[in-house]
Amino acid sequence: MKIIITIAVIVLAAAAVLYFSPAFTPSPTFESVIFESGDYAKAVESIAASINDLSPTPPTEQTWTVRDVEFVKNEPYAYVVYHDTHNIFRILLETGNNQTFRTVAAFEAGGAAWRLTGGEDLAAGRETVKISSN
Repeated sequence: MKIIITIAVIVLAAAAVLYFSPAFTPSPTFESVIFESGDYAKAVESIAASINDLSPTPPTEQTWTVRDVEFVKNEPYAYVVYHDTHNIFRILLETGNNQTFRTVAAFEAGGAAWRLTGGEDLAAGRETVKISSN
């Protein structure tokens, strides 16, 4: 009898855990996309609109401002230089379908060069096309 009660309690506990657990929603898959040069202007606008979410560092002021974007030729990456009038940073984004982006590396100004502070510089040394933001 004790075994039956123990099994019933375990089954009820498992059912309660499943019932009250948040529904599992698989995270959307990120599909890398290489932008054509005709897509650069629209991509810069999208990056500028979402820079606060893409930056691993919160701005000192209310928001970040994108200064320029360097698209890596024939690769799904773009370097973004942005500032908030106090600080200037650079991130490497992976470009995705539907103008989506994810941050893969972060940099701080270090004299004449950028110093990697997080992630991996997957586009180091590759040719880029620089687009200035308005």
